[in-house]
Amino acid sequence: MQFANLVTPETIYAWHRKFVAMKYAPKSRDLSAAKERRAKRDALIIKIASENTGWGYGRIQGVMQHLGYHKISTSTIGDVLREAGIQPSPTRKRGVSWKEFVRIHAEQIAATDFFFVPVWTLKGLAMFRVHFVIYVLTRA
Repeated sequence: MQFANLVTPETIYAWHRKFVAMKYAPKSRDLSAAKERRAKRDALIIKIASENTGWGYGRIQGVMQHLGYHKISTSTIGDVLREAGIQPSPTRKRGVSWKEFVRIHAEQIAATDFFFVPVWTLKGLAMFRVHFVIYVLTRA
């Protein structure tokens, strides 16, 4: 009895090795979305830490959880800040000058003042009070 050899045993073994390699090889994933989310999260952590220099990792974690980042640890926050070159809270708190504080909070600050101006009216000289408010960010 004769058999037709379509393939050799070596070919079958090679196919088997390829199949096993394909089955258990890590699937290629598009990591760009995850990297984008991580970059957005890291930028938010850095912004919060820069604007609120007296806040520690726990307080930043609470704010991040309030903003929807529920699975973030204080060690992750610390890693992100260290990678960005931002010191821990006590060091950050000592290093903020008044100028830096105003720059950080300029969006929320308005300055106000008043002064008196002598004005001639039909009844004579009167003192008018001028009250003004200036938006610090635009100085308008």
